Amino acid sequence: TIYLLSDLALTIGKGDYSVHIVVGVDHAGRIYVLHAWRDRCSGDDTAEMHLALCEQWQPVESLIEDDNASRMYVITLADRARQRQIRLPWKTMPIAGQQKEIRAAPLRSLFQQMRVFLVRAPWNRWLTTQLMMFPVATGEGVDDGVDALGLIGRRLLQLGKPAAPAT
Repeated sequence: TIYLLSDLALTIGKGDYSVHIVVGVDHAGRIYVLHAWRDRCSGDDTAEMHLALCEQWQPVESLIEDDNASRMYVITLADRARQRQIRLPWKTMPIAGQQKEIRAAPLRSLFQQMRVFLVRAPWNRWLTTQLMMFPVATGEGVDDGVDALGLIGRRLLQLGKPAAPAT
């Protein structure tokens, strides 16, 4: 089952990154990070990449945190998806005042259980650096990948164990 995970910064050229991560989840609840993208770009460019990834990967859900920036972004994104007839199965994930470490705890548990795997790709360097340095890294753009990937850990807690494939 494919999911698209997004953490939005919507700044151009500085600060945090906007990040989109594509993961696959198998019947045993193992997470496979299939693609990762990050850029310090406009909301328009972020939305275009989001739609391109939806077209390419056909995610069952596109997870985004429920914050003010995301609420505005989703309106623009949904409008563009309708215009271009692109399936956009977005789902907002509540933040509810939780700190980053608390939101990332389900992801940490998945790593401890050795249930997260990354395909080899050029983006491995920045993503693994962020994962290994979290939560002690400080500065701009040091945990955006963790924020995005953490969404799948939180979502899987809500869904429970995936169904086994039909035989």
